[in-house]
Amino acid sequence: MDNYKLSIIIAMYNSEKYISDCLESIIQSDLPKECFEVIIINDGSTDNGPKIAQEYCAKYENFKYLTQYNQGQSVARNYGIKECHGEYIWCVDSDDAISSDVFSVFNKLVESPDVDILEFKAKQIEEDGSFVNVVGENKLPYNTILSGRDAICGGYQPATMWRLFARKDLLIKNNLFFVPGIIHQDAELAYRLYAHAEKVIFVDDPLYIYINHPNSTINAPTSEKKLKRLLDDIVVLKSFSRLSQEHLSDSLMSEVIKHKSMDVLFGIVYTLFRKRKEYSIDNINKKVIKKLREEELYPINYDYHSFKKNIVKRILNIESVLYI
Repeated sequence: MDNYKLSIIIAMYNSEKYISDCLESIIQSDLPKECFEVIIINDGSTDNGPKIAQEYCAKYENFKYLTQYNQGQSVARNYGIKECHGEYIWCVDSDDAISSDVFSVFNKLVESPDVDILEFKAKQIEEDGSFVNVVGENKLPYNTILSGRDAICGGYQPATMWRLFARKDLLIKNNLFFVPGIIHQDAELAYRLYAHAEKVIFVDDPLYIYINHPNSTINAPTSEKKLKRLLDDIVVLKSFSRLSQEHLSDSLMSEVIKHKSMDVLFGIVYTLFRKRKEYSIDNINKKVIKKLREEELYPINYDYHSFKKNIVKRILNIESVLYI
């Protein structure tokens, strides 16, 4: 079948502990079977996860299994997006789950077939199921169709990709895919999607279930991961800067995006200042400043809208304050 309304994309790497619960949540949801497909991409797993995934694919005709050698979540997701047949895509992490009540919200895309992106909230829970909070609050109106431009100019904060349904053609026709290997791949892509989207809608419903896994390696960052996070943020801010240049014909939108990129830059340098004692141990701060200088991003040369922020910027531009 090649006329599904929704493709659920799941990149999987060593997820044998979680993949069954993830897939069961999809099966137990109120999404009609004929309306969606599940694309599972094995990203070179070395555990029993692929066997479990293939068992589900053998049992359910709307499940499809793909495999690649280990290249990272972003590459696996891109593979799934290119191979799927749904009108919309939904990226779901293999260690999370979805709500049982999805169809009534997803049906808004049936009622408004020209919407490019529908964004929703997520419920955060512990592994034992206890409630933590709901994430995804924003200042934009709910249940109102906006342009992507109006969302960005209205202060849109880029979301994780698992909090939105995105029209596949929006990605394919504009060549919008995940940047391989970066930590904040979701926010980077989501912002570019909104910049190209003609119609978007926000809803208040938490359709996604984000599960805290306290023993996950992501919760125990090494020095290498701390450095990578900051260097990846530089990739993101450069992406936003290019996006700003692409929309110079719309001066307001271009400036809003530019300001967003400079906020990312400010955040990087302020983090170096705030954690200067911790980061000095492995010279993380010096390595990041070196990279920023190579990219001609430091010292910060941008006038922020906040007087206080500009004062702090002047202090941060004194490189010696970033070290012990």
